[in-house]
Amino acid sequence: MMLIDRNVRIVEEGIDVAVRIGPLSDSALRVVAIGSVHQTIVGSPAYLTKHGVPASPSDLKAHHGIVGNGVRVGSTWPFGLKGETIVEVVPRLTVNTVDATIAAVEAGLGLANLLSYQTAEAIAAGRLVRVLADEAPFPLPVSLLFEAGRAAMPAVRLFIEAMRERARQRAW
Repeated sequence: MMLIDRNVRIVEEGIDVAVRIGPLSDSALRVVAIGSVHQTIVGSPAYLTKHGVPASPSDLKAHHGIVGNGVRVGSTWPFGLKGETIVEVVPRLTVNTVDATIAAVEAGLGLANLLSYQTAEAIAAGRLVRVLADEAPFPLPVSLLFEAGRAAMPAVRLFIEAMRERARQRAW
């Protein structure tokens, strides 16, 4: 298993199954849709008490941003149903992992734009608070991609079925 935040060349890199979040480009690969996730702008309760809760995306310009340097959004955060409103966030801190982003936000260093599955536990525990939920774009699709020939492999079939089942149970 490789846990990386970049698009891999599935066939060339010998990947059995890839999980992709977001719109897919046309390819010869097989696709199995398993669900969706949504953007979550989050801050710690202490940060929001000190700096206020943004009422609109434009309010983010007055806030500290915690951004990642991966493939997703960086300092360009989309809002509106189709992501048509773009806000350029001035980063206070740039990190290279989701765990580091969450730790920085929980420590009260600023707001971050993460995905719902990444923040669910911290929100449920009260360590993070979601803001601007009504301004979020449409959810992003989550898909499994694989070369058609790999579907005959028992491990690949079992993995695809397990992911489908977890998606049905909303267990991820």
